[in-house]
Amino acid sequence: MQFFQQENVRKILTDVLFCYARENEQLLYKQLHHNSKAVKELLVSCMVRKGMHELLAPMVFTLHCDHQAFLHASESAQPRQEMKTLLNPEYLEHDAYAMFSQLMETAEPWFSTFEHDGQKGKETLMTPIPFARPQDLGPTVAIVTKVNQIQDHLLKKHDIELYMHLNRLEIAPQIYGLPKIEV
Repeated sequence: MQFFQQENVRKILTDVLFCYARENEQLLYKQLHHNSKAVKELLVSCMVRKGMHELLAPMVFTLHCDHQAFLHASESAQPRQEMKTLLNPEYLEHDAYAMFSQLMETAEPWFSTFEHDGQKGKETLMTPIPFARPQDLGPTVAIVTKVNQIQDHLLKKHDIELYMHLNRLEIAPQIYGLPKIEV
């Protein structure tokens, strides 16, 4: 969508995710305490990898549309000062952060990262689980674990042919499952 290609919109998304990441470091792979641009990009990259931008982006778009509709309506009518303050486009980023923070109070467990038990180290070539899929190894996000369980248990039980087809093609469940669960 062209809206999200605009530099100012990308900056809003990045800033909101960065501020949220700094205030909620338990959601990140590593604890970082620097303010450099590279660290900001790394923090936001972690948030995007976890799919949090898919929750934030529709909020930013909806707020933008609401602000534009208000500005258009204001041309023909005189809105009250309270409405001018509430729907001031200058506060789009602030509003997006507030709404995103509220949403994440409920959604946060889906994005928490945890490590699988097993050996750690650069020289470890064998995995703790023989023949494990890539999505079953390394740091995991709770929502990814959930879609893996859906594929490995529910889909296998109710549609073995589709389950076998997806496994044969090595299509990870998060490719088709995350957009459905996040909505």
